[in-house]
Amino acid sequence: MLKALSYSSLFIAFNAFCLALFYSMLADGVVLARVSLVGIASFISYNAVQLIPVIKEGPLNERAEWMLLHSHGLFAAMALASGAILTLLPQLSLFDWLNYGHLFFLTLFYEKVVADFSLRSAPMLKPFLISYVWTMACAFPQIYEGQDNWWMLPECFLFIFALSALFDIRDIETDKSQGVKTFATELSPSMVKWIAGASMFLSFALLFYNS
Repeated sequence: MLKALSYSSLFIAFNAFCLALFYSMLADGVVLARVSLVGIASFISYNAVQLIPVIKEGPLNERAEWMLLHSHGLFAAMALASGAILTLLPQLSLFDWLNYGHLFFLTLFYEKVVADFSLRSAPMLKPFLISYVWTMACAFPQIYEGQDNWWMLPECFLFIFALSALFDIRDIETDKSQGVKTFATELSPSMVKWIAGASMFLSFALLFYNS
């Protein structure tokens, strides 16, 4: 059960929903359609950028093997999720369309989904790109709800950057085998942990000072 929740990206989609809801509640501007879109779109995008390369190139780890085995069910779930998104789009503003639209294209090029190159392979870009996408999806909508919420951008970016840096330690062997340069492959794990810790500290400092 836990493996299915993790490998199918349901858990990370739930976290995306909660993070978007968190910033909406801080800004007193909860838009349920927007928050739901973040969660559902995360489920689709995380599965797409991992499942399609697995089908093209074959599984490289346990998670990839699980996804390949359950690919038909995952594609069916992604199709249902896409239908749910279509029902949410009319409830969103033009700013939302533009914001989530550009994030959608960035996600497509994160892995080799629609092209033979991936943004993930660019040296040292991975944690910055992931942090940017999560920040624009979860925190940025609150900026045009109220200009006093500008601090949410660096706070969210630093929070996700800290997590991304730590996950790069977990992925170090995979990244090395694929020739992807990250902080974890170029620096020592202890140095990466210091960077992540400093980023998390600054994130919490911004959060507590402004809220």
